[in-house]
Amino acid sequence: MNRRRPRAAVRARFSVREVPGITVTAAGSRAPLPYGLDGTARRTAQRALTEAGRAYLGGHVELHAPRRTPARVLRRAATRAVAAAVATTLRAAPAGPGPPTRPPPLRPPTCPPPPRPPAPAGPRPAPAPARPPTTTAQEADPMAPPTTDPTAPGIDWRRLGSLVTGQAAVQAGSFALLIAMSWTAVQLGGRGAVTAVTLAATLPRALLLLFGGALTDVLGPRALLLRATGVRVLVLAAGAVVTATTHTLWPLVVIALADGILLGLTGPAAGVLLPYLASKEHLGRANSLFSMVLRLAPIAGSPLGAWLVVVGGLPVAMGAAAAGCVLWLACAAHVTRGMPRPEPAAQGPSLLRRSGDGFRLLAAHPRLRWMFVACFAMDLAFLWPAEVALPLRAAENGWGVGAVAVVLAAFSTGALASAALGAALAHRVPVPVKLVLTGVGLAAGTGAMALVPSPGVLAGTAAAVGLLSGLNGPALVTAYQQAVPEGKMGAAMSTFALSGIGAAPLSLALFTPVSLHLGVTGTWLLCAGVALVSPIAAAVALRAAPEKAPGRSTPDRIRTAPESTVTSV
Repeated sequence: MNRRRPRAAVRARFSVREVPGITVTAAGSRAPLPYGLDGTARRTAQRALTEAGRAYLGGHVELHAPRRTPARVLRRAATRAVAAAVATTLRAAPAGPGPPTRPPPLRPPTCPPPPRPPAPAGPRPAPAPARPPTTTAQEADPMAPPTTDPTAPGIDWRRLGSLVTGQAAVQAGSFALLIAMSWTAVQLGGRGAVTAVTLAATLPRALLLLFGGALTDVLGPRALLLRATGVRVLVLAAGAVVTATTHTLWPLVVIALADGILLGLTGPAAGVLLPYLASKEHLGRANSLFSMVLRLAPIAGSPLGAWLVVVGGLPVAMGAAAAGCVLWLACAAHVTRGMPRPEPAAQGPSLLRRSGDGFRLLAAHPRLRWMFVACFAMDLAFLWPAEVALPLRAAENGWGVGAVAVVLAAFSTGALASAALGAALAHRVPVPVKLVLTGVGLAAGTGAMALVPSPGVLAGTAAAVGLLSGLNGPALVTAYQQAVPEGKMGAAMSTFALSGIGAAPLSLALFTPVSLHLGVTGTWLLCAGVALVSPIAAAVALRAAPEKAPGRSTPDRIRTAPESTVTSV
């Protein structure tokens, strides 16, 4: 007679907090929950509070999930356990005012509680006062100075390592392919051919970023990344075969167009992965590590593309880019394994209408809007001095092209060093220091670079500016991600990526005509003034009240705050 083996139960404990927002941890472990159960539990708890008319409350879910259980079964059981835990906790609300009691220890409901020893004779001692639930500053406000929470899972280093490795491979391959295609286009048709290939690669990418953000919110990052990256591997492999047998311009334009479309679709999906891999307190460390990859990719990819053109021409460069995509495909499969697909909406706007969700988010959320302004102002202020003003000043003063290379290398070295430091210690640095103080230093350093008298002093100043940039840049991205409402990360990151792409041509178009009247030094100082807008906007964002769900007044919240309950499914 075959007996069915009993399955381990999914157990959930829910404790209410007076601050909106749901946090989720694994019971008795620092390891992250499998299959993206933290997101499932967070959405379930928030939905249960909203349906009960308690959306103004927040809470903490402690979830015990058995291993070696199918993902779909585990998610369904976790949804039922969390919903039951929230409902039971709300039913156990105390009658009178006062803080909720301390949560009971997490144990399955099937286990009977241990017997109590007989009470000793004599008067009973007074009961100990109930302890209110603890809430760290990071849970109350994502932009508050970080505090140490021993129950926080921190960073999933294995998946973050896969993300960094895959992005390093695909980004280096993309820059190598860009150099190889530009050089081949020059050989085939001169300036007009390079312009056609560049427009074919950049315009579709910029236009489809918003649509890619909407697709990410609908399909989830896993489905979009794996499908689009697989198609990109096939496109590059076919392009390598075609360019090896055909020496005309049209294959380059078609390949650049297809590659730009695929990059535009997958850009927001890759940008939403970091919040899945790191808690809010440690998200700055993850962004610092990721920024190192973005800075190293052009440094390694550009000479790699030139070397591949010399060795085997454009087909070899396309083959190398396809190999980088294959590595990224494997890493993306590991990083996104178990990430839940967003729940389909019964009826909602079309994808075309949802493409504008990023701009609607900026209009509706002041904190997100001011963080966007801070990021965009810094990008706008830095591009013209680095790409135009620095070579012009080196030529005017007779410093030579070597001075330009030394200054840019000093800036990159400082930025990489501070990014590495931020990957280890960013969570220990207060948020106002990373956002406001370093932003003011960047504006002052940019202005000082316009006035220094020698290339040696200019290189030293550039290194100091790079040190500040390595802290400020990841902090801006982190604060922007933390200000995004739940379920809208794809739309928000698509708008963010579009601003980064659009800052370069806008900076050149804006400051180049101005330099004809103010000169190189005057326009450089104007860029420093624009950079000062970034810390001002960041300070305004820090002062903006975080978004809260509508609810009752504070006394009602205190009266209805119930104690936590353990529920098992």
